[in-house]
Amino acid sequence: GPLLVAFRNVNVFGNFIWLDNINVVRKPRVDLQTQAIVRPNTTECTPPFTPSITVRNNGEVQVTGFKAGYILNGGAPVVQVSNVTLAPGATTTVTFPGIVPPSGNNTIKLFVFDPISVSPGPDFTIANDTLTRTFSVPPTLPGVIEGFEGTTFVPANWQLLNPNNNATWIRRAPGRFSGFSAFIDNYNNDLVGQLDIMQAPPINTIGADSVIVTFDIAHKNYDDGSFVAFDRLRVLASTNCGVSFTSVYSKSGPTLATAGGTADDYTDPIRSDWRRDTVKLGATFTGGNLIIQFENRNDFGNNIFIDNINIVPVFKRDLEIVAVSPFVVCSPAYAPVAIVRNRGTEAITAFNVSYTIGTGAAVTTNVTGVNLAPGASTTVTLTPGTLAAGLNNIKIYSSVPTSVSGTGDQYLLNDTLTRTASVATSVQAPNNVVEAFEGAFPPPGWGLSNPDNGLTWQKATVGKNSLGSAYIRNFVYYSNGERDALYSPVLNFTGADSVKLSFDLSATTRELASAAISGLDTLEVFVTKDCGNTFTSVYKKWGDQLQTINDVNYPQTVEYVPNGAYLWRTERIDLTSLGGNGPLQVIFRNTTNNQNNIYIDNVNFRTVTLPPRLKADGVIVMPNPFADQFSLWFVQTPTDLRYINVFNSAGQLMWKKEFGSGSTTNVIPVDLKGKAAGTYILHLGYSDKSKDKQIRILKFNE
Repeated sequence: GPLLVAFRNVNVFGNFIWLDNINVVRKPRVDLQTQAIVRPNTTECTPPFTPSITVRNNGEVQVTGFKAGYILNGGAPVVQVSNVTLAPGATTTVTFPGIVPPSGNNTIKLFVFDPISVSPGPDFTIANDTLTRTFSVPPTLPGVIEGFEGTTFVPANWQLLNPNNNATWIRRAPGRFSGFSAFIDNYNNDLVGQLDIMQAPPINTIGADSVIVTFDIAHKNYDDGSFVAFDRLRVLASTNCGVSFTSVYSKSGPTLATAGGTADDYTDPIRSDWRRDTVKLGATFTGGNLIIQFENRNDFGNNIFIDNINIVPVFKRDLEIVAVSPFVVCSPAYAPVAIVRNRGTEAITAFNVSYTIGTGAAVTTNVTGVNLAPGASTTVTLTPGTLAAGLNNIKIYSSVPTSVSGTGDQYLLNDTLTRTASVATSVQAPNNVVEAFEGAFPPPGWGLSNPDNGLTWQKATVGKNSLGSAYIRNFVYYSNGERDALYSPVLNFTGADSVKLSFDLSATTRELASAAISGLDTLEVFVTKDCGNTFTSVYKKWGDQLQTINDVNYPQTVEYVPNGAYLWRTERIDLTSLGGNGPLQVIFRNTTNNQNNIYIDNVNFRTVTLPPRLKADGVIVMPNPFADQFSLWFVQTPTDLRYINVFNSAGQLMWKKEFGSGSTTNVIPVDLKGKAAGTYILHLGYSDKSKDKQIRILKFNE
């Protein structure tokens, strides 16, 4: 029948009493509950696994059997009968057959129903019959390299653990030498103690000796002079697929800070704010799957940026291809040179290095009889191949390293480099060779050197009074010190008396030259006469010397595009001192420091060969005979010339010009228009009278 519950207070002049959350519940006769999910865990590293649940008898009577089941990812139910006797309050575990869910995120719904009891009737409370869990089955990777440049956050196979669905890790600009990083806002989150976690996918550490975790961090802790906040960052490691974690790194407050303290919202770290932290994990963290978490504990302090996470196992045998060269050659024959480093813990006594050109067959070089110590590098010159015209895709990789413990590389992520190589063609240079970058890029016969396989020289859609130029996007080149070079064809010429190079330039900076703490973009021009074996620097500018906007106090904080001829400047370089005979090749090299874009256009290579008589006499008259005017052409500018007098055959002075301190040009025009035809005498007077000279010329009337 009805039940009345009363709460009676008896006052004895004591103290207050509070009551809250009064709950009077009828205990059902029959009630089974899915009390907990035992499996799956939130992360399942190595399917198959067996789903399982804990079932509790919440009723007043004994249960002698029931049904249990699950639905995976909305599919068909899987049901089994459990003939288990449960007294009131007792629990049991129900385990289902093993399953292999697909990789990625999955949802499983586990439930009980149809209890059998001594008091027949339906389950009184069906609301507690079902539990649902979302879990991840990430692929096990050989290692993790993450710079957060992708548009999806968190990255593929990562997990974001945000228990209260509040402010958490996001992708945000800037990164360290990159566009983006992982960011968490502690400055505007007053929930002290809130934990937010980024979890990396598991990596395979079977056979590894240790694991190295590195990451870049930028943080200013909150400090207003009277209060200091202690936001904390921890790195956690799990060897049992996320069931439990061990703290392997923990920093907070001023210890975590990379750029001191501030009371301001820290939203834009500069380059010097970043620090690289390293965590070394020993053998106790190897032998299976390893999961790394980055955990932020909010103290209502200030923001944290993390970038360039690397989780790398260290093995006995691990060869790395560090670099390959050359990138530009002068003939189709191509013999690449590889630098190979031993990243393992044992000396390597033999290995192979192979490369392919485009879709061609692999060319392999066997290296034997070596003793490459851990951490040491060696240079390997590979068997020659043949390049095609234009850019060639080169893939170079190491294989089968041998040490005392066996053969075979145990870490494959660093075995391969992909680069480009090109042939700079050889051309017979006329007096002028001009490249305006209006056609294909790189132009026929030109070459590109792109050591990091990142951004490099490319064609722009704007030029000096044109729709084309060559440029490099330093504004979005998130690096420091990377060098990219644009090679001209090999120019062949002989007997040139002067060799000149000119090009149009447009450039600016992102920062003030005085404020750019990590260097400025630099353009340098080199000349090689032996196809890259040796180089001569003939031009080098950066900062306020390189910029062409003519205002060093007005850097461009947006990406620079020179939409006007006034933003260009013509640069001229005299190459005569390098000799009048080819071959000669010009290289434009950009060194980036993530400032702003550099454009070049109208590259003009010009040679001048003087007439033999001019070189013999030092001066000639051209033309001779002449109609109205002629020019005196000197080999060198006559700085000691004092006057020029022109007399007719009768000795009358017809024209003169005086030079107080010598001529400033080596070409001097003379105008005798309107004078009679006939023979004229030029008298050249010098400060040293022994050099005075007379030249007979002939005028005719047209």
